[in-house]
Amino acid sequence: MDNYNNRCAIMENLIQSSLDAVLVFDEKGRLDLTNDNGKDLLELLDIDPDNCHLTNISSNRHLSGLEDLSESFVKAINLKVNDEERKYNCNYGRVFKEKSYVGCFLIFNDFTCQELLFRKQKYIAEHDEITDFYNKSAFYRYTEELIENHPDIKFDIIYSDIKDFKLINENYGQDVGNEVLLSIAEILKTFPQTNTVIGRLEADHFALCMPDDRLDVDLIKKHSWIQIKKDDYDLVVHNVFGIYQISDKEEIDVPTMCERARMALEHDGLEKKVCFYNEVMKENLIKEQHILKHFAMYIRERKFLVYMQPQYDCKTGNLVGAEALVRLKRKSGISIPYDFVPILEKNGYITEMDYYVWEEACRFLRKCIDNKSEVVPIAVNVSCKDFDKINVNNAFCILTKKYNIPHDLIRLEITESAIASDEKLIRVVKDLRRNGFLVEIDDFGSGYSSLNMLQKISIDVVKLDMNFVKEDSNKESGLIILEGIIKLLKSLRMTVIAEGVETKEQLNLLTRLGCDVIQGYYYSRPIPMDEFYDSLK
Repeated sequence: MDNYNNRCAIMENLIQSSLDAVLVFDEKGRLDLTNDNGKDLLELLDIDPDNCHLTNISSNRHLSGLEDLSESFVKAINLKVNDEERKYNCNYGRVFKEKSYVGCFLIFNDFTCQELLFRKQKYIAEHDEITDFYNKSAFYRYTEELIENHPDIKFDIIYSDIKDFKLINENYGQDVGNEVLLSIAEILKTFPQTNTVIGRLEADHFALCMPDDRLDVDLIKKHSWIQIKKDDYDLVVHNVFGIYQISDKEEIDVPTMCERARMALEHDGLEKKVCFYNEVMKENLIKEQHILKHFAMYIRERKFLVYMQPQYDCKTGNLVGAEALVRLKRKSGISIPYDFVPILEKNGYITEMDYYVWEEACRFLRKCIDNKSEVVPIAVNVSCKDFDKINVNNAFCILTKKYNIPHDLIRLEITESAIASDEKLIRVVKDLRRNGFLVEIDDFGSGYSSLNMLQKISIDVVKLDMNFVKEDSNKESGLIILEGIIKLLKSLRMTVIAEGVETKEQLNLLTRLGCDVIQGYYYSRPIPMDEFYDSLK
């Protein structure tokens, strides 16, 4: 008897000291034992602890999920009082002694605080802190759920991009940039919200998934130009949209859908403001994926072919150099740069290909020197992205040392637009020239800052923009400008090359105006490296 009493005392003490609300009922459903937390719970439920029956719990209007107490269970339930909702883990157990029912217990564990903390952490993990839209991963997940849960609805993905957003941040500061993002977010909230998911994927890129029958292209176009006025600035923001209409015939994931909408935007969103993804873009995407998939193999198996386009002295017609141009050998034939270079640039592979061409040019020069063939300088193209990815100066020093090539046999051809807009690049160009490399500006005259650039930096060779030569050669004003540019460049001791020369008339004109070197189909198309080598013997 003493042992039984001791066990009862211990059990009662455990119940009283529990942080949970504990309610113990006898076989007739009458409350037999509870603790202070249990009394607090009963008070919330408007139940008198001295007159409490199990049915008062199961039928209480403040509780949900306890209607059936015929079987033991453990589950989460809700308690709602005065618009305040609390979460409990409820453990309900029926007690038997020798197969006879002797009572039951209810243990309520309040996890409201943990639930609120979890929800807060989940919200932070899923939402962009500036716009409160879903972030990329959450947008992908909830869009996938939306599409799966509504198989009868045709959906569209709308991709939004703010043009030149980086310049807004640089010129006005991040706070203004954030204000622009918030303005775009407010506009996107005006789109139909039923069965719609909105997310900020990155930087100034937003995405929506919405029913196709709610798509209003005129509304979207209306928001392609946005004026944002504040006390200290007045901005006009250009917002462009790409749309991918989801087809049930294609099983692709949400990131791919967004990529297709973005591709539509980049294809011609600037001109049309709103552009739909189509089959041509799909074919381009397939081509892009194929090139990227096989890029390593192209390098490894030397599928990138270097062609040479000879350059000739205007006055004598003698060979004075060549430009190294790249082609890609595929099963379908030889591909020109237009078919693959933009793809490599966009996806970060251009530097590997450029380095391959640089090394091929150095290897070719070494071969000419070793075989005592005629040796002429070779111009190689250097992408502005190369300067971001590697130390171009070191790369050429290493290659020329490896093949024991004089530095002045390599001309680095860089576009005017790249140098004109990058102060860091100007410093690199100066270092290259100090190391004895010849630097050549390509497409000179195609931009608006050509003359300003000449004030900042000394250049060895200038190549006149091909279209500039073609379009202006028969116009009086164009001839005056062209002659003035050539005289200016010559006075600065720069060699002037005209590319794209196709006729005898163009050759004579450029020679008369003082051009030094001609490159173009009039003399020679780009030819395979071996064919060019044979011409040097």
